[in-house]
Amino acid sequence: MIEVEEISNFCTVPLNKLYNDTLNILEQEKLSMNNPNDYDKIVYEIEKLQKKSNFSISNKYNKNDILEQIIYKLKENDSYFNTAEVMQGNSMLLFANDDYMYDLLYLDNIAERNSMKIPIEYLNEFATISNYNLEPIYYDTCILKSDYRDGTIKMSMMSEKDITDLILSNYYHKGVMISPDGKMDELRYTGDNPRFIIGNDFNEYKKMTILNLTVLLYKDNTNEINDTCSKLIGEEIRGRVFIMFICPERNSKFWDITILTIKNILKIMDNNEKKIKLMKESEDIDPMSSKQENKNINPFFYIKKYCI
Repeated sequence: MIEVEEISNFCTVPLNKLYNDTLNILEQEKLSMNNPNDYDKIVYEIEKLQKKSNFSISNKYNKNDILEQIIYKLKENDSYFNTAEVMQGNSMLLFANDDYMYDLLYLDNIAERNSMKIPIEYLNEFATISNYNLEPIYYDTCILKSDYRDGTIKMSMMSEKDITDLILSNYYHKGVMISPDGKMDELRYTGDNPRFIIGNDFNEYKKMTILNLTVLLYKDNTNEINDTCSKLIGEEIRGRVFIMFICPERNSKFWDITILTIKNILKIMDNNEKKIKLMKESEDIDPMSSKQENKNINPFFYIKKYCI
């Protein structure tokens, strides 16, 4: 699935109750994610929870050893794996943006999970709320970071900041406000209702797909033609527009869309040949090829590849 550079590392995510712990901290400290003034304090509290949860960054390994080291780490950290011969290795897209993607690697007993035989105390809360499909993930897991270079996906080095950013991505997202004069602003919102940030003058306009990005648009009622947004969505649109990105495949959560994303899309829109190539490559995927799997559900990869 991933083309690995010579030297890489990974992050081990042990069993945790990060979701419940976060809710408890918000309640104890009387903090609200809907209040922009609480943001810095919330980040501080989440960084403390992250350290208590014992997320750990591995040593550096070469490409021939890293996957073996991950499997060893997963088996080492839970005695259940030492006797369960039916466990199998799986991977899932955790998060992606303009420059990076993160894959979750874990050992799984699908039959046991589907039969609901795994005790709830083995639920890995961070892995569960973070993966793109919000699928329940159990036991210890590991995370690999990759970037997009030379038209392919290559592994990248992880840091503690990556983990903090991944945790925060479950609660805070970036959207882009496009004004009729072409000015664009990135705004941070939380949940699925951006009106706490953009105001009540905006109403949900439509959900649509742009270069495999599923976006949700909010617009106000002003009447000035918005040329930039009209070009972006392929129809005349007036007023200010706020654009949000819905996570691919299952449309189950929100990810970031940035000014860079919008500018890269506009570059592709200006080159019909590249647009056609992007759509053909992203749709013409061999369903039996696991190597292509996460490219197929990660539209950022194709936008980065063809915007150049």
